[in-house]
Amino acid sequence: GARPMNAEEPRADLARREALLQQPPPNAGPEERARETDQWRLYREITGVIAENEKPARYVIQASAGTGKSFLLETIYLWCAVHGHGTEACAPTGIAAARIHVERTPVRASTLHYLFGLRGEGGSSIDLSKLEAEDTKRLRRMTVLLQDEFSMADDELWRQERQLLGPLARMGEEADPPGERSPTEP
Repeated sequence: GARPMNAEEPRADLARREALLQQPPPNAGPEERARETDQWRLYREITGVIAENEKPARYVIQASAGTGKSFLLETIYLWCAVHGHGTEACAPTGIAAARIHVERTPVRASTLHYLFGLRGEGGSSIDLSKLEAEDTKRLRRMTVLLQDEFSMADDELWRQERQLLGPLARMGEEADPPGERSPTEP
Protein backbone atom coordinates (compact mmCIF):
# COMPACT_ATOMS: atom_id res chain seq x y z
CA GLY A 1 0.00 0.00 0.00
CA ALA A 2 0.80 3.66 0.19
CA ARG A 3 1.19 3.80 3.97
CA PRO A 4 4.63 4.69 5.34
CA MET A 5 6.73 1.77 6.56
CA ASN A 6 6.48 0.93 10.24
CA ALA A 7 9.60 1.15 12.42
CA GLU A 8 10.88 -2.33 11.54
CA GLU A 9 10.23 -2.39 7.78
CA PRO A 10 13.03 0.04 6.82
CA ARG A 11 15.48 -2.02 8.91
CA ALA A 12 14.37 -5.19 7.13
CA ASP A 13 14.69 -3.53 3.72
CA LEU A 14 18.12 -2.23 4.71
CA ALA A 15 19.22 -5.75 5.70
CA ARG A 16 17.96 -7.09 2.35
CA ARG A 17 19.86 -4.37 0.47
CA GLU A 18 23.03 -4.97 2.52
CA ALA A 19 22.88 -8.65 1.54
CA LEU A 20 22.58 -7.65 -2.13
CA LEU A 21 25.58 -5.31 -1.84
CA GLN A 22 27.65 -8.26 -0.62
CA GLN A 23 26.74 -10.56 -3.51
CA PRO A 24 29.20 -10.75 -6.41
CA PRO A 25 27.80 -10.28 -9.91
CA PRO A 26 26.23 -13.40 -11.44
CA ASN A 27 29.05 -13.78 -14.00
CA ALA A 28 31.84 -13.42 -11.40
CA GLY A 29 34.71 -15.87 -11.50
CA PRO A 30 36.02 -17.79 -8.47
CA GLU A 31 38.53 -15.07 -7.49
CA GLU A 32 35.89 -12.33 -7.61
CA ARG A 33 33.45 -14.50 -5.62
CA ALA A 34 36.10 -15.00 -2.91
CA ARG A 35 36.66 -11.30 -2.21
CA GLU A 36 34.50 -8.52 -0.82
CA THR A 37 32.49 -6.61 -3.43
CA ASP A 38 33.43 -3.00 -4.15
CA GLN A 39 29.86 -1.91 -3.35
CA TRP A 40 29.98 -3.54 0.10
CA ARG A 41 33.44 -2.12 0.85
CA LEU A 42 32.33 1.43 -0.09
CA TYR A 43 29.06 1.09 1.81
CA ARG A 44 30.85 0.01 4.99
CA GLU A 45 33.46 2.75 4.66
CA ILE A 46 30.97 5.54 3.99
CA THR A 47 28.45 4.54 6.65
CA GLY A 48 31.34 4.08 9.11
CA VAL A 49 32.51 7.67 8.55
CA ILE A 50 28.94 8.98 8.85
CA ALA A 51 28.43 6.98 12.07
CA GLU A 52 31.61 8.44 13.60
CA ASN A 53 30.39 11.98 12.81
CA GLU A 54 33.86 13.30 13.54
CA LYS A 55 35.14 14.59 10.23
CA PRO A 56 33.70 15.69 6.91
CA ALA A 57 33.96 13.16 4.12
CA ARG A 58 33.66 13.51 0.39
CA TYR A 59 33.40 10.52 -1.91
CA VAL A 60 33.10 10.51 -5.66
CA ILE A 61 32.12 7.07 -6.89
CA GLN A 62 32.72 6.39 -10.55
CA ALA A 63 31.87 3.17 -12.36
CA SER A 64 30.30 2.04 -15.61
CA ALA A 65 26.58 2.41 -16.23
CA GLY A 66 24.49 -0.33 -14.66
CA THR A 67 26.99 -1.25 -11.94
CA GLY A 68 24.75 -0.19 -9.06
CA LYS A 69 25.96 3.29 -8.11
CA SER A 70 22.41 4.61 -7.66
CA PHE A 71 21.42 1.49 -5.69
CA LEU A 72 24.44 2.05 -3.42
CA LEU A 73 23.52 5.72 -2.92
CA GLU A 74 19.90 4.79 -2.20
CA THR A 75 21.03 2.17 0.35
CA ILE A 76 23.32 4.67 2.09
CA TYR A 77 20.36 7.07 2.24
CA LEU A 78 18.18 4.33 3.78
CA TRP A 79 20.95 3.60 6.32
CA CYS A 80 21.01 7.31 7.20
CA ALA A 81 17.21 7.36 7.60
CA VAL A 82 17.27 4.29 9.86
CA HIS A 83 20.04 5.85 11.98
CA GLY A 84 18.43 9.30 12.29
CA HIS A 85 20.69 11.42 10.07
CA GLY A 86 19.29 14.52 8.35
CA THR A 87 19.85 13.41 4.77
CA GLU A 88 19.14 15.01 1.43
CA ALA A 89 19.83 13.51 -1.97
CA CYS A 90 19.92 15.31 -5.28
CA ALA A 91 20.88 14.94 -8.90
CA PRO A 92 21.34 17.43 -11.73
CA THR A 93 18.26 16.23 -13.66
CA GLY A 94 14.75 15.19 -12.74
CA ILE A 95 15.21 11.80 -14.43
CA ALA A 96 18.34 11.05 -12.36
CA ALA A 97 16.67 12.31 -9.17
CA ALA A 98 13.57 10.15 -9.75
CA ARG A 99 15.73 6.99 -9.69
CA ILE A 100 16.64 7.64 -6.03
CA HIS A 101 13.46 6.60 -4.27
CA VAL A 102 12.52 3.85 -1.81
CA GLU A 103 8.76 3.45 -1.64
CA ARG A 104 7.08 4.32 1.68
CA THR A 105 10.28 5.82 3.19
CA PRO A 106 11.74 9.34 3.29
CA VAL A 107 14.36 8.18 0.76
CA ARG A 108 13.91 10.30 -2.35
CA ALA A 109 16.03 12.74 -4.25
CA SER A 110 15.24 16.10 -5.72
CA THR A 111 17.03 18.07 -8.38
CA LEU A 112 20.06 20.13 -7.44
CA HIS A 113 18.12 23.18 -8.58
CA TYR A 114 15.23 22.50 -6.19
CA LEU A 115 17.35 21.52 -3.19
CA PHE A 116 19.58 24.59 -3.43
CA GLY A 117 16.99 26.97 -4.93
CA LEU A 118 19.19 27.55 -7.96
CA ARG A 119 18.05 30.04 -10.62
CA GLY A 120 20.67 29.67 -13.31
CA GLU A 121 23.35 32.33 -13.10
CA GLY A 122 21.10 34.31 -10.77
CA GLY A 123 22.34 32.30 -7.80
CA SER A 124 20.01 30.81 -5.21
CA SER A 125 16.56 31.88 -4.10
CA ILE A 126 17.35 30.59 -0.60
CA ASP A 127 18.14 33.33 1.88
CA LEU A 128 20.03 31.68 4.73
CA SER A 129 19.35 34.69 6.98
CA LYS A 130 15.64 33.74 6.97
CA LEU A 131 15.93 30.99 9.57
CA GLU A 132 12.19 30.26 9.63
CA ALA A 133 11.91 29.72 5.85
CA GLU A 134 11.23 26.06 5.04
CA ASP A 135 14.00 25.81 2.43
CA THR A 136 16.54 27.22 4.93
CA LYS A 137 15.34 24.83 7.64
CA ARG A 138 15.66 21.89 5.23
CA LEU A 139 19.28 22.76 4.45
CA ARG A 140 20.15 23.43 8.10
CA ARG A 141 18.75 20.01 9.13
CA MET A 142 20.96 18.33 6.54
CA THR A 143 23.88 16.40 7.99
CA VAL A 144 24.46 14.17 4.94
CA LEU A 145 24.26 15.21 1.29
CA LEU A 146 24.20 12.52 -1.37
CA GLN A 147 24.53 13.65 -4.96
CA ASP A 148 23.93 11.23 -7.83
CA GLU A 149 25.28 11.77 -11.35
CA PHE A 150 27.87 14.16 -9.95
CA SER A 151 29.73 14.34 -13.26
CA MET A 152 26.64 15.83 -14.95
CA ALA A 153 26.86 18.98 -12.82
CA ASP A 154 28.96 21.69 -14.42
CA ASP A 155 31.37 24.06 -12.69
CA GLU A 156 28.70 26.75 -12.31
CA LEU A 157 26.33 24.37 -10.47
CA TRP A 158 29.14 23.25 -8.18
CA ARG A 159 30.14 26.88 -7.49
CA GLN A 160 26.57 27.79 -6.54
CA GLU A 161 26.28 24.69 -4.35
CA ARG A 162 29.47 25.66 -2.50
CA GLN A 163 28.16 29.22 -2.02
CA LEU A 164 25.34 27.79 0.09
CA LEU A 165 27.24 24.96 1.79
CA GLY A 166 30.06 27.21 3.06
CA PRO A 167 27.80 29.59 5.00
CA LEU A 168 25.75 26.63 6.25
CA ALA A 169 28.88 25.10 7.73
CA ARG A 170 29.80 28.36 9.43
CA MET A 171 26.24 28.69 10.81
CA GLY A 172 26.56 25.19 12.27
CA GLU A 173 29.95 25.94 13.83
CA GLU A 174 28.56 29.02 15.56
CA ALA A 175 25.74 26.96 17.07
CA ASP A 176 28.01 24.09 18.26
CA PRO A 177 29.48 23.95 21.76
CA PRO A 178 33.26 24.57 21.79
CA GLY A 179 35.23 21.59 20.51
CA GLU A 180 32.35 20.01 18.59
CA ARG A 181 32.04 19.95 14.83
CA SER A 182 28.81 20.75 13.08
CA PRO A 183 27.39 17.86 11.04
CA THR A 184 26.87 20.33 8.15
CA GLU A 185 30.57 21.16 7.82
CA PRO A 186 31.57 20.57 4.18
